[in-house]
Amino acid sequence: MDTLDSTTIKGRTGDRKLVDLDETILVNEQYLRSKKLASYGNYLVTLDDLCKLFGPPTDDEFIQLRRKTPPKGGFEFLNEERHRFVRILSSDSSFIRSFDYVTKGSLKGLNWDRAFVQGEIVLHALLHTDSGSIADYGIDLYLYDMTPEEANCKVEEIYNIWSANLGTDSEHAVIKNAKTINFVPKHPHPQVHIILKLLHSPMDSLFRVGLDPYAICFDGSRVFMLPRCARALETGYSVFTMDLIWGYRLGNRRGIQEERVFRCAEQGFGFRILPSYCRSLGQHDTDDMALPDKQSALVEMDEVHSGPTRGFNGEPGLKTIRRLARLAYDCIRIHWLQRGHRFYQGILRSQSGIGVFELLMRHCAMWASEKREDRTYMRDLRWQQHDPLTAIISDGLAYSYGHIDLGQLERNVADRNNQLFLGLRRAIAEKLNIGPGQGRYVDYLTRRIRQQVVAPDLESVQAKQITAPLVIPLDLEVHISNELASRYDDIPGNRLSRLLIPVHDPSKHDTSTATLPSLHDTANESGNIRYWLITNTSMWTAQHRVLDEVAELLMALLDWFLWYTDDAEDDESVLCDRDDAQCMWRLANIFRRRLVHPDFSKTLDRGRVLPEQEARLFRAWVLAPAPTSEIDNDTDIQELMDMIAEQGGIEDQRFWKDGDEGTWDDEEGVPVWED
Repeated sequence: MDTLDSTTIKGRTGDRKLVDLDETILVNEQYLRSKKLASYGNYLVTLDDLCKLFGPPTDDEFIQLRRKTPPKGGFEFLNEERHRFVRILSSDSSFIRSFDYVTKGSLKGLNWDRAFVQGEIVLHALLHTDSGSIADYGIDLYLYDMTPEEANCKVEEIYNIWSANLGTDSEHAVIKNAKTINFVPKHPHPQVHIILKLLHSPMDSLFRVGLDPYAICFDGSRVFMLPRCARALETGYSVFTMDLIWGYRLGNRRGIQEERVFRCAEQGFGFRILPSYCRSLGQHDTDDMALPDKQSALVEMDEVHSGPTRGFNGEPGLKTIRRLARLAYDCIRIHWLQRGHRFYQGILRSQSGIGVFELLMRHCAMWASEKREDRTYMRDLRWQQHDPLTAIISDGLAYSYGHIDLGQLERNVADRNNQLFLGLRRAIAEKLNIGPGQGRYVDYLTRRIRQQVVAPDLESVQAKQITAPLVIPLDLEVHISNELASRYDDIPGNRLSRLLIPVHDPSKHDTSTATLPSLHDTANESGNIRYWLITNTSMWTAQHRVLDEVAELLMALLDWFLWYTDDAEDDESVLCDRDDAQCMWRLANIFRRRLVHPDFSKTLDRGRVLPEQEARLFRAWVLAPAPTSEIDNDTDIQELMDMIAEQGGIEDQRFWKDGDEGTWDDEEGVPVWED
């Protein structure tokens, strides 16, 4: 493997020894990103490499690992299901047998040319040493080194193999949205999710994986993984970095949804915040830190209310982290588990991503209680997004696994599209200054709304295009369709000029038969109503960076349209005006979540001192207070916080002992993992 020399590293503070393996792996990945990789196989860990790293298989089938205890100085959580002893399949041939068994032969006979599977299903097959247990995981399929036309042909080939393996009498459905094409069979066969992204190589996708154990893929004959995945197999921990919180879909690594965190924990992997992060809370001057408030670009306003952050001056950063974690656990134990209260938004929240640290710790407390008591406290929280009707604004896959009524699935998709149509009618009525129920829309609209397309076969799904309504200011539309299109003449097929189409064509409006006035464009800030047209060619991302960034922008506008048409009261506007403070705040927050944050480690300044930008983001995340202002007619959480504050806070002996931080200096180096 081609790796960075791990003896020293250049940084602002001079040359330092890299003695922490987890830090070295993070730096090495930054190095690999900077290379133009002609062959991905030379830079990834194989199963043969695992045998060399962890020792030969015990019986020609499994590698046996005895995991060690983490050293002092870091913060570990969600490790209740972490196993001390683990067995890993040692060869590609044994993995193929396990993969076919776990997937019930769904892809048996597939030509894997320029296709690979990644993530949970690969990890599960690799650790699937007990033939008596089969979990429900979807098969996430990626394609690379293809044109959109070649990719569509490959999708058809995959569908034919998959449906043939199911059998002619097996009922199934195909769902297409703006992110994936999904083959949905009846239980217990696994679903197949084809990710609509044209990659240059599997490395492009592996680098963006947020959780370390899932940075693994299978290309039909071999298993490959990033070094951080191999490290997670060895330790049983996924390293927690700020990319998991602030990561962007078009950036180096994606942010993750909480559901992924808990699913990873249930597969036996805990999470570890490295000592360098814990120590960073006391290593930087905080006077000019970008800390959470309503104006901060670092914080999602859905997660954090306005207010000061909590800092505990004069104590080690790890102690502060443990103190806040203890506070979160007490919040759940006292308020909910002992008092029997249902959980409120202020306690359990945040499904669009990971909330602030204390909020995440509350969720972890619920999960830990669930494991200890064999109860299902978190069912509503954890599975509420596992709905086959995942909105196309979602960055993650949240399709439910298990028993699915395919007939009901089709009806639900139709209901969702009809709901969008009602929202569109309401927006048009507001533009025309008429009542929302007035007039007929037959022959008035240029297209039929299809946020998702569902059918019993792939051909029927591919015959229809995704068509979603949104509202966009005229200047922005002109900028996308004209200025960007002329500036980037290498964009395939002049596609920017055909992304947006009118919902109504005034030139075809017949005033003699119409029951509605004609809808004309406007240049004011309330914008124009448009259809965003996603064709079978434009649905494939990664064809051009500008196309992908424009798509993210339109996703944000669609997010606004979906949210407001769903939640607006009858007398509220569904159009966004610059004088509407709530509208501007909501829309700005959506755009903020789509921002590409700076590369935190371009200087490779890691090791003992965390890069300043990473430290800023970590501090903002850890010290931001969990929301308490949106609890439905309930003040118990605030009363609990006030009570703890009046009592002088949480007693140190409940969460801290002298020496817990460990010794970190140039002579002794980093504390070692212990047996």
